[in-house]
Amino acid sequence: MHNSQWSVLLLAICTAFEFGTAQQWTSTNCSFYCFATPQKDEKINMTLYRSLDCTHFVYGFATVTRENQLKHATFYDLPTYTEQGNYRTFAMMKLDKPVKPLLGIRQKRSLTFIDDDFSRNSFAELVIETARRYHFEGLFFYFDDEHHYRNYRFAKFLDVLTTKADKEAAQNDGGRLFLVLAIPASRVQRAHHRLSVIESHFDALYVVADDIPAAEDPLVALHVQPLYPSETVPNDDSISENVDHLANSGVPLGKIIVGLSTWARSYMLEDPNDAGHGNPASGFGARGDINHRSDGRLSYGELCSKIRNKARIVYDSKAAVLSFTGEDGQWYSFEEPNHESFHRKIRWVSNHAYGGIGIMSVEGDDTTGRCGQGLLPMHRVARRLFQCSMRNVRKTSHLCTRICIVRPQLSPRKAFTFDAFLGSACSHIVISSADIQLSSVKFSKRAKNALSDFHVWSVDEKPQLILAIGAQQTSASWRVEIGNELSRTILANNIKQLVKEYNADGVQLSWTLEKMESVHDGEILAAMLTHLRSTLHNSTLLFLAVHPESLYEGCYNISTINSKVDYVIVDGHRFHASTNPFTGHHSPMFTHSQLLSDPKMTLEALANEWISRGVDNSKLIIGVSAEGIKQTLAKGHRSVDVLAAATITSNKIVRASDLSSVSQTEASWTSLNHYGGMAIYGIEMDNPRGECPHDRPYPILHAVDTAHICKQCPLLRPTSSCNPPIKIACSYRLPDENDKDPLRPQSIPFDKCTEVVVEEAILDENNELNYRDGRATANMKTLMRLVPRLGKKGLISSVRCQMSKPKFTQMLEQRTQLISRLIKHVDAFGFTGIELKCDHVLSADNKRMFTNLVNELSAQLNAANTEAQNCPRTISVRIPAWQRRLRNVYDISMLNSLHHVVLEPFEQRKSSTSTLLASPLFSTSDNDLSISSTIKSWLSDGLKRSSILLDLATYGVSQQLVSPSMNRLGDATLPQPIQILRQKQACMCHKNREPGYQLRTHYRTVSSYATTPKGEWITLETQETITYKMRYAMRERLAGIGMITLNEDDFANACSQGKFPLLSIVSFAQKSCGGDLEEVLENAEN
Repeated sequence: MHNSQWSVLLLAICTAFEFGTAQQWTSTNCSFYCFATPQKDEKINMTLYRSLDCTHFVYGFATVTRENQLKHATFYDLPTYTEQGNYRTFAMMKLDKPVKPLLGIRQKRSLTFIDDDFSRNSFAELVIETARRYHFEGLFFYFDDEHHYRNYRFAKFLDVLTTKADKEAAQNDGGRLFLVLAIPASRVQRAHHRLSVIESHFDALYVVADDIPAAEDPLVALHVQPLYPSETVPNDDSISENVDHLANSGVPLGKIIVGLSTWARSYMLEDPNDAGHGNPASGFGARGDINHRSDGRLSYGELCSKIRNKARIVYDSKAAVLSFTGEDGQWYSFEEPNHESFHRKIRWVSNHAYGGIGIMSVEGDDTTGRCGQGLLPMHRVARRLFQCSMRNVRKTSHLCTRICIVRPQLSPRKAFTFDAFLGSACSHIVISSADIQLSSVKFSKRAKNALSDFHVWSVDEKPQLILAIGAQQTSASWRVEIGNELSRTILANNIKQLVKEYNADGVQLSWTLEKMESVHDGEILAAMLTHLRSTLHNSTLLFLAVHPESLYEGCYNISTINSKVDYVIVDGHRFHASTNPFTGHHSPMFTHSQLLSDPKMTLEALANEWISRGVDNSKLIIGVSAEGIKQTLAKGHRSVDVLAAATITSNKIVRASDLSSVSQTEASWTSLNHYGGMAIYGIEMDNPRGECPHDRPYPILHAVDTAHICKQCPLLRPTSSCNPPIKIACSYRLPDENDKDPLRPQSIPFDKCTEVVVEEAILDENNELNYRDGRATANMKTLMRLVPRLGKKGLISSVRCQMSKPKFTQMLEQRTQLISRLIKHVDAFGFTGIELKCDHVLSADNKRMFTNLVNELSAQLNAANTEAQNCPRTISVRIPAWQRRLRNVYDISMLNSLHHVVLEPFEQRKSSTSTLLASPLFSTSDNDLSISSTIKSWLSDGLKRSSILLDLATYGVSQQLVSPSMNRLGDATLPQPIQILRQKQACMCHKNREPGYQLRTHYRTVSSYATTPKGEWITLETQETITYKMRYAMRERLAGIGMITLNEDDFANACSQGKFPLLSIVSFAQKSCGGDLEEVLENAEN
């Protein structure tokens, strides 16, 4: 099968994962322009183009001859007797997807077709007829010369063009051609006085941001599309200044398309030590090996291989540009798809309500996947980050919907301010609440002050602003205000004016002070929601805060809520009311507590009730309160078992969300159940000044931010072709003679792994390196024959040090022999790297010698690995989670230089006297061991987060409880060896569960466990917990996930969930976020 055919398969996968859940772009103010610019002798292959989710796709560029005819872009554009030609092939993509194919026409010299009436009419007819004949839906004009802007004949030509386009549309009833004019950034300020006239003839004006005044001068080095001016970047070379100038000239914002470039620039500098924007150059850099351009332009696919050392990259954060000086002495300016520089430009366009964004061109991106970020990473990242915007709203790239509700009137201080607020933790800020009086809507003075403070609050990305309405209205007041059509109309219009006044992004209706009393109340609320939705701009968000008793009594109109409301805010603190007094936490979570008098009054039951009535869980926002409550007990003390923090003094009980348990538990529970997001109510009570606890402002918000993981893909770390953005290291244990149910090498799912770690070679005190027995060695030789399936993936030998500390120290003192033995082992079996498992024999005494061993081994491993296509041989180390103080036994610089450092969070113990959890992500107390606590310690020691690979166990662990009734975390177990369960054994226990069998999730730690009537405690990873941990690793920008081992996953599909269910779910998450798709292609080709 040819590469192009495999690309079809690959990009189908990419499109399904990357774009399948993306929002639909139905507005002209949400345009994404793509460009196909084939070479002259190229017959286009539509595979790459069809995979992109573009609203407008330009094919070009045809040029204009001196006779005012079109010279087509390639030799194959027009149809022949045997082929339909590039034009028709390209334009017919509109049959497969909603995209406007546009014919691009570019002219660099002066426009001779505007000189007289005959030329103007002839050329207008020619371009319209060409577009229609070959099924294009519009024309994209790109004229480099600036003189036509000052030439009245150009305005005449535009009159002719639009008149003929209108006439042609009326005659053929096929819709008017879509007309776009590209304006080089270098011409914006010079054409300023004519733009308001020119724009009326076009549907969109496309700013070519990278076409700045000095762009064609080979003697001046330039950055690629600076976002802002700086000390070295003048105003007219920056995107922000040029686009703002265009907007200020009278061009409607919705018509402006900001066009970015995929192409890098390269220069030979006169002085390599004098690099920067505007500095002297002796000429353009060398041609690339794909496009062979002579103007110093390199595609991202040509450039990325030149960035061998990321540390050489210079990021000018003020201008938002990247550059580096290569080993060849050339200076390069470029865009990196996964760098903040590129992301800031996408966000800037999103936040300014322009009509859309463009990326020029496909050929300037990575079209082969050689950079290790999949195909066309710039297009994919731009499409993912760009947010539709139809007015001046604050759009964020926030991964989670997290709503922070502020009540300025109840702030412990005189005024609530945002100066110390953790804005990055919130996607939306709700200011609560405006009062309704005779259809007028007004905020209090303190609320107005908070709104003013919000608008002057200076942060890179503000949360979206939501105005809460009616939170303090009684039910009787609501009936008066929205009880008839006229009052609803007046109120809706007044709310619309309030949104405009405060430049808000949405509204939250809050009939929550009291419950509704009848279905009629629900119907007038539904009518108000309908009226408000039709009155507000369709981009304005509409939230609904709800009351639990109103739901249980059937008052809400679910159909209206589903069609008109963006999010439903489910607040647990509303369980308490003066008419329903009971002790307990204001946001009880789970229904299984024996202490709850009414299990319906829990977040779990309430959310399930909404879902059972037809509201999707993705629309539900789970609320946690930062506010405490104080009650007087009627009958003395009683214990609490509803996941709540409690302080009891005398006969009074005070409840508040506890930083160490409830908030974080609610966040992980919300994440694991795929609800739409979280709301933190009463954020003004969350220790905003850091007074108690001291120097820890907003502790509850911090806890939620830590544990709330969402489906959206985070930013991927920059990578090379040998270092995928998200690693999946699959540990494979070579079957030995004791293995009764072996996973044979032929069954390894190479397509789901980025590297395979072979368990394990034993290094003994005699410098001998062997596998456990002859059968394990034979399986290793079989695996060697399968190496071609790996492509560029790594085959790593896991080496366990099996000797005493003194003996290992002695071996390190004579490390030449040890290094020779390890290299011989690598060469003999064709490994691409080594993983060292020697933590148990390391100490402060041999720390320096171990560092020297690793450094010398790395150098010698790669000394003979000189072929350009080979990835470097790697070294990694495996360190157990209990090793919290790395600096004691490891050199941190050495660790940061490795392929990765494996964090092994679950230590397989021979026995334990209390119940354990598999791979706990979070701690239950400050002293408990967990993944997050170890990572925090490692980071504080200086280890880079991108060096940490998180290992997760595919197996389960079984322990015998002392008493079946004592079946909680930490309860006593019999002092006997623990049993290791494969996934198929664990799932069979679940399938054949006897009465009394229970499978639960420990949300605080994000772990699962089961208890049986026989007194067994079984802890294991489920697909839900392992997905959470995978997304946690991606969010934290760790190196990736390790699966230990494939042998314990369900490789035979005994559980009827498919083969390797845990690995498959991790692989899916990786690939859906733009993981190493190149690896999929290479494995498919093999």
